[in-house]
Amino acid sequence: MKKKISSKLILVLLLLAVLIACKKLAIKNYEDQLIQEFIESKDFQNNELLSCNSIDYENSQVFYVNNDKNKPVINLIFIENGKIISSVEAIKNSSPKIKLPNEGNFFMLYRDLKQFDLNKVTGKIELFDLNFDNHYFGSGEIVQGHLISKFYNPVSSNILSKYADVINFNKRYIDNRSSSLKIYESKSASLPCDSNNNGNISYSECYKCFITACSSNETCSVMCYFIGDALGGVLSPVKIPWCQASIAASCIYISLAY
Repeated sequence: MKKKISSKLILVLLLLAVLIACKKLAIKNYEDQLIQEFIESKDFQNNELLSCNSIDYENSQVFYVNNDKNKPVINLIFIENGKIISSVEAIKNSSPKIKLPNEGNFFMLYRDLKQFDLNKVTGKIELFDLNFDNHYFGSGEIVQGHLISKFYNPVSSNILSKYADVINFNKRYIDNRSSSLKIYESKSASLPCDSNNNGNISYSECYKCFITACSSNETCSVMCYFIGDALGGVLSPVKIPWCQASIAASCIYISLAY
């Protein structure tokens, strides 16, 4: 009996050792500290769309808005059975004057690519604002790199009500900032892309603002927002240009610096 228990114990210890070794190997081989910080954050660990997926470390990387090292954009790509299924674009909130829901530290945009063929650059890409309860806020139908239709789903009143304290905190900052700078006579559009001045600074709000400005340029619509930089790098053999940082990422940094 003791022999059997010892054998089981040894097996368990060996399995634990392998798992720990694999985890350390992944971190050791991927040296980017920004990505490691994001993966270990509660924002990542507490979100089932992120923590339950397998990360493609080889293609995941960090981009910089306008090549500014002070404006990093973390791009993680997720795979399943060797196929890319999704990606997340994350930016750390560097402003103490702006709050995120659930005391989050990162702005997070999730792209669902399960219905998208990367080889043919064809299919549907769905967009989720992970900060606001994984809100599904937009999608695009793309055929061979051409955007044929787009959809926008506003943040629901239930979500806005749930995070009213966070939104009101941001709104006070926006109003005070606008008042001190005396830029606008009215309260409308006091923060770039906060068109209704409700303090809801998020990826979904950035989408609402920029997709209209960008829609006249097909490359802008497809590559700068729906596909983004991380997937643009994967698609490089297709010879489709991509942005140095997505429109959404630029919008977030404008909000943080305003």
